[in-house]
Amino acid sequence: MTGRISPEMLSVPLKRLLLDADNPRLASGFKPTEKPTQHQLLEVLWKEMAVDEVAFSIAENGYYPEERLLVIRDAHGSSFIVIEGNRRVAAVVGPPNAVGRRGSKGR
Repeated sequence: MTGRISPEMLSVPLKRLLLDADNPRLASGFKPTEKPTQHQLLEVLWKEMAVDEVAFSIAENGYYPEERLLVIRDAHGSSFIVIEGNRRVAAVVGPPNAVGRRGSKGR
């Protein structure tokens, strides 16, 4: 069987995780030909997906490593696209206005 997927558990630095620009729930406010930036996706998550509740939960209870993210390698192989867990990643990254102040690029 060609193209077999071999799942593996990895520890990936937060800076190598990308929110999923192809997720229809996140990209619904953008034109089909428009590719939203990571900053724009973060804004959508914080404004429309109750990420603040996830952030408060993580702050209060901690992050559970048992709740793993589902990611795939990006086309360049240098980063990972978050398929499942975009709200958790956004909660850990922080609100978009705080990200800009820390010097993060919008990619």
